[in-house]
Amino acid sequence: MRKLSLLTLALLFPLLGVAAEPTDASLKALLEASGLPAAIGTLSTSSSQYAHQVIDQAIKGRDLTEQQKKNLDGLGDKFSAAVQQDMSYDKMSPLYMKIYRENFTQEEVDGLVAFFKTPAGVAYLKKMPQVMQKTSEASRNVMVPLMQKLQADISGVLEPKK
Repeated sequence: MRKLSLLTLALLFPLLGVAAEPTDASLKALLEASGLPAAIGTLSTSSSQYAHQVIDQAIKGRDLTEQQKKNLDGLGDKFSAAVQQDMSYDKMSPLYMKIYRENFTQEEVDGLVAFFKTPAGVAYLKKMPQVMQKTSEASRNVMVPLMQKLQADISGVLEPKK
């Protein structure tokens, strides 16, 4: 009798809601389907632009020698190369797979892969960069006045009116 109940439990265990952990193959399929390799590829381009912006901001208003300018320009390229190497898809995908594995079930991964292959999923991936940019701009438009108010409040505390 005990063997029968253990067998029954073993057969019913998968039906009790225990979620299966995603396989490596399905996680790789999700990363590919979600466009992550391309997104990481664009990171090196944007990191180069960002590095040059930081350098331009740091030297603004300074008189630099030609050698200093050359050395600083080299820093931007060096930073960009480091980002390209250290944050490549090959290096980052194990990290993403670990994070996805910790947060998604096999069923959810399968559903996401299927979604990203639909016209709606393709449209989502295509339009999300623009959506994120506009969201960032809208957030910035809200944050600027809030930050100005915070600065005024700080000034009011540090330099109270007499």
